[in-house]
Amino acid sequence: MMTRRSGRWTALKYLLALPALALLVVAFAEPQVTTAQGAKTPGTVTAAPADAKKAQAEEAKAIELKKMEFEFQKKMVALEKAYDASSDPAEKKAIKEKMMELRENFPHQKKMSIDPTDPVSVEKALKKVTQTIEELSAKSQEVTDPVEKEKIQQDLDLLAKMQQELKFRLAQLKAAK
Repeated sequence: MMTRRSGRWTALKYLLALPALALLVVAFAEPQVTTAQGAKTPGTVTAAPADAKKAQAEEAKAIELKKMEFEFQKKMVALEKAYDASSDPAEKKAIKEKMMELRENFPHQKKMSIDPTDPVSVEKALKKVTQTIEELSAKSQEVTDPVEKEKIQQDLDLLAKMQQELKFRLAQLKAAK
């Protein structure tokens, strides 16, 4: 039997299918980035290191906050021991003022401590409340959102009530002198 020999153009037919195969591979390929160990990547930095730096900064901030809280607690315990050990009323008052000052100056202390028997403490609290009322009133003028304006108004009402109570208490303390 005779076999027919294929021509040289037959091989070129298969080369026409090569670009179609390449397009299919590119279309269905999943991107994977691999880098050698210790190799530096040229170009822009990816988002992952930024997140890592942010997380590291937050962790450092939390550690610093814990250190500050520890120092605050240590100072407060020392002042409380000195207060308990003292028998002189003037010295006790000075220690109590130091404790109040420490509480006010500690940046992460949320509560404003007021000694209702001390007119100086009540007067400081009254000044602070009055200042906060002025700041919120100014902010209320700037805000246009009705929900936020309502919240500010509620805060202002609460602070006004507190201001009245502090004024009343201060008048009582001054009258008692």
